[in-house]
Amino acid sequence: MLILSIMTILMIVKSNEVREVSSGKLFREGMKDDVPIVWRGGGFRIVPSASTWSSKSISKRMKKRIENVDIRMKDRYFTYYDENMLLSKFVTRDAYDRRETSREFFLKHATKRKAVPPFVRYGGPLNEFSTDLFEKDEPYNIENILDSKEPSSLSLFWGGPGVVSTSHFDYHRNVYVLLFGEKDFLFAHPDDWSRFKPFPMLHPHARQGQLHFDSDSSFTPRSRVQLKRGDVLYIPPGWIHHVRSGESGMHIALSACILTDTHRRMNEWFAQNRGSVAPIPFLKNDWKWNFDNVLGVLRIFFQHLQNSSLDTSSYEELLYERFSPQVRHSLGIPNKYDPGRAFPCPGNLPLDLESATTEASKRIVELYENISTSWEQREFLKPFLEGILFRLGGKMLLGLDFIEACVLDSNENHRHGLEF
Repeated sequence: MLILSIMTILMIVKSNEVREVSSGKLFREGMKDDVPIVWRGGGFRIVPSASTWSSKSISKRMKKRIENVDIRMKDRYFTYYDENMLLSKFVTRDAYDRRETSREFFLKHATKRKAVPPFVRYGGPLNEFSTDLFEKDEPYNIENILDSKEPSSLSLFWGGPGVVSTSHFDYHRNVYVLLFGEKDFLFAHPDDWSRFKPFPMLHPHARQGQLHFDSDSSFTPRSRVQLKRGDVLYIPPGWIHHVRSGESGMHIALSACILTDTHRRMNEWFAQNRGSVAPIPFLKNDWKWNFDNVLGVLRIFFQHLQNSSLDTSSYEELLYERFSPQVRHSLGIPNKYDPGRAFPCPGNLPLDLESATTEASKRIVELYENISTSWEQREFLKPFLEGILFRLGGKMLLGLDFIEACVLDSNENHRHGLEF
């Protein structure tokens, strides 16, 4: 028993480490296991010209004016902000400033010897920052590493000392090539994501944690890797990562991402149902969709989810964690459910609509149950459910009240007492 326990511990420790490999072939093979992998020095096999770069030589290749530069004056912590998300129009942007800058301004703050404000970074399309940074087709060599017939999205990351991208996850597979400077990556497993108190999936900070490794001293990374110039890192989909840049000088990286099969299928499904007036997919648009019928459909659907094998703890996480008091305050909605608002829970549906809703609910549950990994089930279900509830109105308040009053029991077993 003792030997077995020791072997189990060793297996756990080994699985938590970032795997290091010595060739592109081993890197590609290792990506199949969906754990972080680093290929030391492999970046110069992918982008040979980068091995001769100096700060002076590459600075001359930047455009004179650079759009979409992120600037943070208060501190070094950048939490990605997507202004296209549905809740962005209700939230005051406080993450960082994004604006066009001159090459001189960017270089002044990106090449500093010390990590002091203002902190600057660029992350976006390569050709918006420079048109001749690389030799002809060098950046596309990275696609050979991905070993996929699907087109990848290429991005350039260029920033100054001390910049931190706070804890977040991505849906795609990411090959990250550090071509200049140093970076420190802290990782956590997808199953640990709830500890970071994620923002809502419709929020401009979607896929980012309200907490991160530098905000909570109790957080211990599952694995950690320090990248040096020329290293290549594989970041598996779903893995939480927190990225710290070196404390002196600038950093430059090239990233190639491709969608997973699940991501591609779910994107297609979401697109098929976009624009429907029915409250959930697989229902006809020509039903009489008054507010009471919509609520009746949603109550049957959410109760059906509760009785499925899917993880519906996300209901309470939605109410009490994702829509935390801080998030609710930023949206200008009450920080907890008030029974005095007397949310109008629906009555019985017409029998034909009730039957159709039950059948539609079964089909949706089956779709998500067929997703092979538990983290993908959770993280693709969340934006779907939030999208349904958002359509009820009130900057998401009506949707949250509906879950509290009509889906979860209204007794104290479900009341976590949100307080500032």
